[in-house]
Amino acid sequence: AMGAGIIECDVTFTRDRHQVCRHAQCALHVTTNILATDLAATCVAPPGPDEEARCCTSDIILAEFKSLCGISDGKETCGTVMSHAESIALFDEFGVGFTPELKSSDVATPDDARLMIEAYVSAGIAPARVWPQSFNPDDVRFWIEHTDYGIQAVFLDGRYEDPAFDHTEPATWQPDMAALREIG
Repeated sequence: AMGAGIIECDVTFTRDRHQVCRHAQCALHVTTNILATDLAATCVAPPGPDEEARCCTSDIILAEFKSLCGISDGKETCGTVMSHAESIALFDEFGVGFTPELKSSDVATPDDARLMIEAYVSAGIAPARVWPQSFNPDDVRFWIEHTDYGIQAVFLDGRYEDPAFDHTEPATWQPDMAALREIG
């Protein structure tokens, strides 16, 4: 309604391996009302005097996730939380492009990159409308080498957060920019 041409869904997984839109896999205590529900018991470190809650999508099933209310910046609201498939249907209805970001996960599996793209294939969304993105170069490489959706894949380079960042030097966890460009 405000004119966005592309909308993002940060994709992570529930315990029963359903894809959901969540900024981070283990931030339900900040972004939903989980602590006010019986599902608070699923949190890895339930709230205590000196402990911070850690509530993860990977610790609950999709039906439990869907029972939660989304909260924006600590405001008392009850926004609808969405599965990835529901977001695809909604964004398609809006006629916009898609930029799903595959979030890193404490329970990641090798199939995560494939499963995220299969959601668009199943929904009949053309590759030209999808800009998949990830901080993991292996995800991007998979999309480029094994799907039609890799042509617009976006590698998110988190090294900029390091004060000593030098784009010409390889990081310990990924190649330098020239090597990344070489592999597509």
